[in-house]
Amino acid sequence: MPTIDAKILAVMKMPPAEREAVLLAAWPVAGDGERPWLLRALLDAAAAEEQTPRKGLLTRGRPDLERASRLRRAVIGAWPGLAEGEKQAIGQRLGNGLGKSLIEVGGSDRARDRVAAVRAAADVALGRVSGGPVGDAHALLGVLAGDPDPMVSQAVFDVLAALIDRDPRGAQAEGLDRGLACAAGRFGEHRHTGVLRAVALASAGSPGPVLRAWLGAAEEPGHLALRSAARKLDEATRRRHAMAWLGVPALAGVAADTIDACDGFDAEERGRLLRLGHLLGFRGRGRAIARIRKPERLLEMPESQMRALDGEARRGWLRWCEASALRADRRLALLASRVRDQEASVRLLAARQIASLPGTPTADAALFDLALDADPHVAAEAASALARVESPRRRAALAPMLETLARSPHEAVRLAAAEVGRGRAADGPKGVVERARRVLGLGGGARGEEKLRAIEAVERAGAGALAEIEPQLLDAAATLDERLAAKAVLALGRVATPSARSAVTDGLAHRDARVRANAAEGLTRAAAVSGESIDLSAFAAAEHPQRLRANAVRHEWRRLGRAEGVRAAVGAMLADRRPEHRASGLWAAARTGDRQLLGPVAELAARDADARVRARAEITVRRLLPPAGVTP
Repeated sequence: MPTIDAKILAVMKMPPAEREAVLLAAWPVAGDGERPWLLRALLDAAAAEEQTPRKGLLTRGRPDLERASRLRRAVIGAWPGLAEGEKQAIGQRLGNGLGKSLIEVGGSDRARDRVAAVRAAADVALGRVSGGPVGDAHALLGVLAGDPDPMVSQAVFDVLAALIDRDPRGAQAEGLDRGLACAAGRFGEHRHTGVLRAVALASAGSPGPVLRAWLGAAEEPGHLALRSAARKLDEATRRRHAMAWLGVPALAGVAADTIDACDGFDAEERGRLLRLGHLLGFRGRGRAIARIRKPERLLEMPESQMRALDGEARRGWLRWCEASALRADRRLALLASRVRDQEASVRLLAARQIASLPGTPTADAALFDLALDADPHVAAEAASALARVESPRRRAALAPMLETLARSPHEAVRLAAAEVGRGRAADGPKGVVERARRVLGLGGGARGEEKLRAIEAVERAGAGALAEIEPQLLDAAATLDERLAAKAVLALGRVATPSARSAVTDGLAHRDARVRANAAEGLTRAAAVSGESIDLSAFAAAEHPQRLRANAVRHEWRRLGRAEGVRAAVGAMLADRRPEHRASGLWAAARTGDRQLLGPVAELAARDADARVRARAEITVRRLLPPAGVTP
């Protein structure tokens, strides 16, 4: 009886078509002892077909690539049943040609062949077959993730989950990126939780562009299941990935919940999270951090534990303070704890953040302490913040500190102290007027906000000071900047000159509603100064903006008192179909104090369709009601 070697040799000598038929028929039924020989014969026959020119009339000189492909497909199609040694032999024999074979089998009409291709691609991608074309394996997985046959797609999802479990950074590969995104988008069909777990892990690394787009979409059907899968990961994994997930819209809520439970973090986990504070300004994490309900759990710790953190972690802690949704007073208390930190870089960052908070005596005291710092950069930063103080009241409170700062060894601190002193000198009426003239006369050189603040400072100094800057106010009232024009028109109402009155009256015809409303209020001020009667009743009509109507009604009430026409104008605003006009009508009703308006106001409080109008109406009812024990 001939040996298997002799049989194979006889088959290989057959004509190509006959040889192919024999090998393909024998391969599926070969025993364990025959299969290695047949495997080698199939691969040899495929190589021979690719290298041997055919002799046909039409195909002369060209190899039979289709027959070679059929032989290789037969090998890959049997992949799940092959021994590890046989798989390695195929990888070594085909080399990069294995990728082509995988793609050919992956395009088969038979689901069983496509599953075999997935298994082979898995062995290549996971490194179980050395030297295989990993890129082709990834590409095949990306394509077959969308396969309509659940047997094929489930096999792909198993492989994707295994690959990402081993190395989440692999999700950047083009084929895996496409496969993970496809698997995530099809979750409603396959319910494969393992692949969503892989997506959650991949999103914490550097997901590819396709998966990143799916994760960043407003709300995909699979996002809820993804969050559920992420929450089922072990606590250590969730904590490790919390910062990365803050930058992933689909998982930001999971990250926030994980950080909210950070009182269970050990020192190493807390330190690792704090060190990543520099990332809070990227990928939308600044918005996502607002979801953390109790950031104090992360930020509050004993001083001994804070000092045990390294400098990078303490600087990260400051960035968490800056980004977290904390009340200003609570944020200040936390920042002030770092005024005497052992590292200058931490104190410098604390000084910058304290300077950005609303000015309070506590904030100024912390800045003063920092201005005394031995480090020149920290001291200069804090002193510069004090020099920028614009409030006269705050500057007056800083006076006792100036003598100390004036003796600082740091030149920048001494200069800042001198600047604060000059600011105090300019806080009197004369200084305020001179500064306003300078700022308002700079044309486009000064910012709009700076001009508004200059006018407000003169208003606080009184009507006499406003009269001194009347020319500048008249120019401002005629400017194209509506906010500045509105502020100037309002201020001119307190200046008792014909030119000021004319400018205020002209403001009633301005194109901007805010300027017209301020003009009405300015005329009310003018009437109070001059004692004359100015009729603004025409501006209470419904075609005018709500604020102009409200100011006109208030003016007419002051001019005429409890006239039925004025009461009717308020009632018309309260009955207006536009909620913003009803809200302004409530403001006017509260200013009149007319208790005969209680009925319509109470009706709005009880039944208005707009929640904001109802809330304002409830406040107005309380203002119009007589105090307890007083008979109306």
